[in-house]
Amino acid sequence: MGSMPMRRVRVPQGVLTLRTSVAVRWGHLTAQKLPPADVQDGDILHHDSCNMMEQQPASLLLISPYADIMANGVRMLSATLRHAGYHVRTLFLYDLSLQPELGYRPDFGMRYSQSVLDQVSELAQGFDLIGISLLTNYFNHAVQLSNHLRQHTDTPIIWGGVHPTVLPEECLQHADMVCIGEAEIPMLEVMQRLTEEKDLHGIDGIWARGDQRPAIGSLVQDLDSLPFMDLNFDDQYVLLPDGKTIGPLTDALFVHYASTRALWDTDDMFFQVISTRGCPYGCSFCINRFTKALYQGKATLRRRSFDNLFREIEQVMHRFPIKLLMISDDSFFACKEEEIESFAARYQQTIGIPFRCLATPNAVTDRKVKALLDAGMCWLEVGVQSCSPDTLTLFRRRWGSVEKVKKAAEVLSPYMTRLEVFFDLIIDNPWEPKEQTAETLRAMVELPRPYKLQLFSLTLFPGTELYDRGIEEGLIRDPGDDIYRKHYLSRDYSYFGLMLSLIYRNFPRWLLRILLCKPMVTLFQRDLMIPLYRSMFGFVRVLKIIKYLLGGRPEVIPDTSKG
Repeated sequence: MGSMPMRRVRVPQGVLTLRTSVAVRWGHLTAQKLPPADVQDGDILHHDSCNMMEQQPASLLLISPYADIMANGVRMLSATLRHAGYHVRTLFLYDLSLQPELGYRPDFGMRYSQSVLDQVSELAQGFDLIGISLLTNYFNHAVQLSNHLRQHTDTPIIWGGVHPTVLPEECLQHADMVCIGEAEIPMLEVMQRLTEEKDLHGIDGIWARGDQRPAIGSLVQDLDSLPFMDLNFDDQYVLLPDGKTIGPLTDALFVHYASTRALWDTDDMFFQVISTRGCPYGCSFCINRFTKALYQGKATLRRRSFDNLFREIEQVMHRFPIKLLMISDDSFFACKEEEIESFAARYQQTIGIPFRCLATPNAVTDRKVKALLDAGMCWLEVGVQSCSPDTLTLFRRRWGSVEKVKKAAEVLSPYMTRLEVFFDLIIDNPWEPKEQTAETLRAMVELPRPYKLQLFSLTLFPGTELYDRGIEEGLIRDPGDDIYRKHYLSRDYSYFGLMLSLIYRNFPRWLLRILLCKPMVTLFQRDLMIPLYRSMFGFVRVLKIIKYLLGGRPEVIPDTSKG
């Protein structure tokens, strides 16, 4: 591909940035200064101001397509680059289709409207680089955005996140570059080279189309050295609640999106923090095994200090009416008992608001639960996944045996009047015979109540051991339909799906034991019964929609003023 024609760069009024033309070739990306141009409204400041500095910082448009206004990874990268002096505009294309009252949408096949895409391309004008973050489920979103942007700008596009890390070759069919692995260190190098008008070859962790695969980039070992996630809303934009208009992100809009029932079934504003990176486990359905192999010989599990974590929480609480904290570490309970007690004592003194966290059955102890409950823990999600020994072996989770699940439930039982407990289960496992699924359900029936279930459809994500097996055995015919657009919260139209609903609703144990006995499972867990179960679940969905509509949908009038 030859050099792109020089273009005039437009940036927001008052933003000092680099006026560039980006030459994009196969594997050759450089930045070239444009000659001074007449200053117009919306252009950079007078070129006399630019001449006061030898180099102007490079600029990046960073796009987040997620159904999460927090978007921790995106905000951490934005904070890191801004802290280093680069101009970053962030665009949150918040996924408005997540409505639990109506049931989760069946897949991730959502398409942006032409109007939204046009607004995105307008906001993209004048930047040196466009970055799109994506998980596998958002591959379709990233393709739509990239295809549209190519028609309206010659700015190179870089993809980053989990999917480009595990399938960079596929992503390079749509992006000019991909970032493999953690982005902070590689992207600092990219922005520095753009600023200095240097070639982008040979950056660890950055793969440009046409180049050889690069060495993996470095991990940030000292998480305290990173700035807090970027909550400076200057030059941040969001898809407004009407789903049609992109506008400036304000405090009021942030509070709205962080208070929505679409995420946590509460009207209280929550704030999400992550105190660790990495996971101590290597489940076959999770990317952590891939990550450990990618960074072979390097410590992938890293922790922030409690001092650093509490400072961030306190800063956010001074600004926003936070009522609930979500600690989203893969397994917060993996900390030692002494560490948990230290955290709990300080949290109770300095923070004091309710919080939610995650655990695995083998990490649950009475000492940890009591300390965290006294500190304000109100909700605990325990990753059970299965109670079948064979399935746990398949998942490489023998450390989470049914005995450990029962012991964890017994520890939690005395506190269940004060603590909302969720047990996660994985359903729709193509390698799990009916009797093994029934084994899990029977074990769940016998656990102390009350508790709730959270169900996940087994999704064979790229980068996982089970994805490789699914490809090898022909279970994945079309990754787009079978994986990328599949919703991991989709329901199983089966007898087992019906039984899980009854367990969730605390039906009498004696009745559930009868319904889950082997003759009943053999009789009702059959393919010919699926239309009946689909009708039953469809009827329940209709009732939810009616209830939602009769209750009235709240009108949201966002405050688009600054602050």
